Amino acid sequence: MVKLAFKQDSDGNITDVAEYPSSLYQNKSKGWIVVEDEPAFSIDEKFLWTIRPSDNVLVHKSTNMTPGEEHNDVLTKLTLQNLQLTKIIEDLKTALTTSTKQNLSLMADNADQKNTSDELQSAVTQLTKEVIGIKAAQEPDTTSADTDTSTTTDNGGK
Repeated sequence: MVKLAFKQDSDGNITDVAEYPSSLYQNKSKGWIVVEDEPAFSIDEKFLWTIRPSDNVLVHKSTNMTPGEEHNDVLTKLTLQNLQLTKIIEDLKTALTTSTKQNLSLMADNADQKNTSDELQSAVTQLTKEVIGIKAAQEPDTTSADTDTSTTTDNGGK
């Protein structure tokens, strides 16, 4: 792998770059840091990069990660989001199934109540007819009597 050499200021900003092969001859005692080349690194954008002191790797200043580490970080975050979305979808499916079962149960209960109500109404109607029939049988028949209720006045025949 190709080596690059860098000088940094006290804030970690890259101040000087030596490319291969001259990078191999830079003296560490004069402040040069030799690292593996990062294909995404551009000298024109050196202000975006720094050397991570823990392992002398060229990293983006904004994330303190190499492009490969950033890529893996994004994949990890997307995977976690996907897992969360999958759980949310499963929770929604469960809630929808529960709600559907409750609605079906309510519909069945309503149908049972309507059938019971119809049966009760039919029974009330039948009882009403029977009561009317019993009352009719108990009342005397006034239409068949030949009683004369008219009055005649006697004026002496004159």
